[in-house]
Amino acid sequence: MQATCDYCGAPLDCARESPECLGYWRTDLGLYICDPCLLENADDYPDMSPSRRLFALRLRYVRGISMKSMDEVIERARGRMNPDAIVFAERGIHRAVKLFEQRELLAAIEAGQAAWNSVNTLSAAIDLLPGFRTGLKVRAPFKEANETKQATSNQQREHWQQRASEKWADPAHANKSASEIARLIARDGEKPATIRRRIKKLS
Repeated sequence: MQATCDYCGAPLDCARESPECLGYWRTDLGLYICDPCLLENADDYPDMSPSRRLFALRLRYVRGISMKSMDEVIERARGRMNPDAIVFAERGIHRAVKLFEQRELLAAIEAGQAAWNSVNTLSAAIDLLPGFRTGLKVRAPFKEANETKQATSNQQREHWQQRASEKWADPAHANKSASEIARLIARDGEKPATIRRRIKKLS
């Protein structure tokens, strides 16, 4: 069965359970989303070029990989690490983006994962440098704050999912899309587009 976008209903160029669908078109929330809908509904990486941004969004929502974090690690490594190690990491990212531009979708995602692994190795090496531990101590409060923020975000997602599930359980709303449900449950100050990315209809 051909897969379709769970947001707009557009057909995707793959069978629903094929490796390409599972590895590229399906997000970590379990929803299938086409490229235009992903660009429209995600608010990440607004300063990136369109092609690089789309690839960065796919990495983030399919594999949980942050392109921004990779760029930040590479910048941190400059002047501290062997230039060859930095060039290796940069080439890995460049190769992944190039594959994506050539529409080698699965290969691009796998290359992005490999680049992420290389950058993580680089980051671990930076942390072991003499004098860097002081920086880690300074950043510890920020790390704790980020963890608290993440926990709050997870609680908000669970709250939205609970409200969405209650709506879908109501026969009057059972056949409504995630977009429609998001608009129904959004409260003052909450963006339906943000809610829509964080809820899914449970089977």
